[in-house]
Amino acid sequence: MILGGDLPRSRELGFPEIARLQDYIPNLQFHSLIVDGRWAETNSQLTVRYLKAMVRAMQWAHTHKEEAADLVTKRTGIQLKYTRPTVEEYLAQGIISRDGSVNREGFQRLIDLMGDRLFKSRPYPAPEKYLDMSYLRRAQQELGMPPGR
Repeated sequence: MILGGDLPRSRELGFPEIARLQDYIPNLQFHSLIVDGRWAETNSQLTVRYLKAMVRAMQWAHTHKEEAADLVTKRTGIQLKYTRPTVEEYLAQGIISRDGSVNREGFQRLIDLMGDRLFKSRPYPAPEKYLDMSYLRRAQQELGMPPGR
């Protein structure tokens, strides 16, 4: 399976695209920010400031796709002809959201996929056991955004 920036390069080298992850596992939460809850509570202002910066960066990427691809190229050394379609795909699929929100259904799918390795028995926990969206909601509010998902 080939993900992200390797896909355009693989196509260029003549590798056939047999299937895509989203064809088999649709609506998967692809990225996350993991913070110890006690640390976040103790450092709530810093947590909210970080999330505001993250949301601004996500919004910027959606409105400056070419510059975002160029930034990825500069940071990774991967040629622009490969980062451009990857950035486009990540934005189009919502892998990089506009508001920092978490795809709850996609997060549940992740729990279900990893459940046998992580938990002793079913039913597996709901995403809310792990998600504290209060910091993101505060960041969105301070940015003047409508409440997220």
